[in-house]
Parts: sequence; structure tokens; C-alpha cells
Amino acid sequence: MQTYQVEVEAHPTPHDGQFLADQLYAYNVEQTGYDDGGYLTLWVKSPTGERLAGLYGWTWGGSCYIQDLWVHKTLRGQGYGTQLLHAAEQEARTRGCHQVILDSYSFQAPGFYQKHGYEVFAVLEDHPRHHRNYYLRMARLRQREHARFGERILPGGDMYEKSQPFFAPAASYDNGGLDIRSRRLHEEWLGMLPCPILCFERVYTVEEHLAVLMAGIR
Repeated sequence: MQTYQVEVEAHPTPHDGQFLADQLYAYNVEQTGYDDGGYLTLWVKSPTGERLAGLYGWTWGGSCYIQDLWVHKTLRGQGYGTQLLHAAEQEARTRGCHQVILDSYSFQAPGFYQKHGYEVFAVLEDHPRHHRNYYLRMARLRQREHARFGERILPGGDMYEKSQPFFAPAASYDNGGLDIRSRRLHEEWLGMLPCPILCFERVYTVEEHLAVLMAGIR
């Protein structure tokens, strides 16, 4: 049996990363049957074509992952980040996605995403050193409201301005403390109950709900 050596690539290129991504995508398709992956790129450009802001990510298997969102420093605070984010969400819905996932360092913009209805579901400490990396998702809340009100809650819709104050406090549910309505407060209360508790942590089909219930009462 032939053996091979591990080599450190001294000068890696984007092509090297793309090769690995292609191999992993082929494996993922083989394992899941989902072959609907596609890149997601949006730009804000000047009249001369200069790139002033942009968003890059991908969609696959019902999920959208936003890898990069950048706005030139001269345009920050003028709403371009919000426009890019909402345009990406709209495109993700068009592609059949039920959730949007992203991460943001503590010195970047986790608060910006929370303001727009994203929930923190994990925090990685000391990455990079002396900082945190926040992992966020937009799933239940905004998707539910979009199902109810459609385009009316998107930028330009008659309910857009009214809906924003609702999303902001609701986004604090997952990472709020005991002083507000939060996941932590609910778990504290559930822990004091004398009866068994069944927790449903994601979206289940009817069959999956029944299976969890039957397993819990046996």
C-alpha cells in the first residue's frame, strides 16, 4: 500500500481553496442529495463601476450563509449594510432557504445583525485573541413574519418601519439575561418545575414531533 506525505503549501492561492471546496461540495451532495448550491454576491457600485459595498456568501440545502458584508468607510451609517442584508435575505427566500446564518467578531457588527432580527446561537471566546466571535442566525422570527405579511415588512413596504422596533427586542431572547424575557429566564423557570420537560429545539415535521413525544412519555 502506497503512503503519501503531508506537505505545507508555502504559497497557497485561491485556486487551492476552491479545489478543496469543490471536493467537499461533491461529497456533501453525495451524502445529502442536495445539489442546489450557489454563490450569492451583491454589490453597491459608483457610476464608474467602483465597488463601494458588497456581500458574499452562498445558499445550499435550505440555508443561506453570509460570509462577508463590507461597506466602504465613507458610506457607513447610511443604510447600505441594511440594504445589502435585506436584499440577500430576499434572494435567499427566492432560492427556498428557511434560515440565514453568519458570524461576526465582537469588534465588527454583531449588534447590527441583532438589530435586524438575528439571534446569537453560539459565542467562541478568545477568537481572535482577546475578542469573541459571535454566530448568529435569522430563522424563526423574521421568516414567520414574512410568511404572515410578505413584502410589506421589507424595505419599501408599508409595514417596514413599524416592524423594525419589533425585531430588535425579540432578537435579544437567545442571549438576554434574567432581567428580561429571555431563553435563560425560561430555562431557569423550567428548571424549577417538578414535572418532566420535553424540549423542541428546531423545526420538526408532524412525524418527528410524535416520535419525540412518544419517546418522552415512555
